[in-house]
Amino acid sequence: MFSPRLAAFSEGATTGPEDTNVIALSESLSTTWRILRENDEMAADTTPRKPGPAPKLDHGTQIDRVRRICTSIPGTVEKISHGEPTFFTPKRVFAMFANNHHSDGHVAVWLPAASGVQAALIEEASDTYFRPPYVGASGWIGVELANVGDEQLGALIREAFRLLNAKTIASRSSRTSAPSHGTRAARRT
Repeated sequence: MFSPRLAAFSEGATTGPEDTNVIALSESLSTTWRILRENDEMAADTTPRKPGPAPKLDHGTQIDRVRRICTSIPGTVEKISHGEPTFFTPKRVFAMFANNHHSDGHVAVWLPAASGVQAALIEEASDTYFRPPYVGASGWIGVELANVGDEQLGALIREAFRLLNAKTIASRSSRTSAPSHGTRAARRT
């Protein structure tokens, strides 16, 4: 089955200088593979496993409150975004539910707030309000749902909706009030 040269090589005999190079290369590859296997074994023993999704802390009570308040506002649309229920004006996000986001321990809603409101609320009640990740840099506020009543939560959510709806309307009106250059026919006359 093997050629005589391959048979001699497999038994350890060499037939010429090119075979010496093949043996050296084979030994080098063998050593490299052994080191890689050892590294893989070491990595398997010491590398912490990436955790799965954070366990959900709310089992429906808090999201039901948020959903009831948000959907009572005309024009609200609920969608899943980043794995959590998120509430939109027709165009913009105004409330994001966060159920132990990245194991942060909060069952909260994230809401946009007017300039300066985030710092004031956190200073006033840091056990209830916090700066959420990602959107906190833009002034959004995290609200720990277990620490606020429905009346306060409703007021915060309606204010967030009003704030973003006003931005949408302002954005739309600035586009429609841009000076018109007229039609091609009007420019010719």
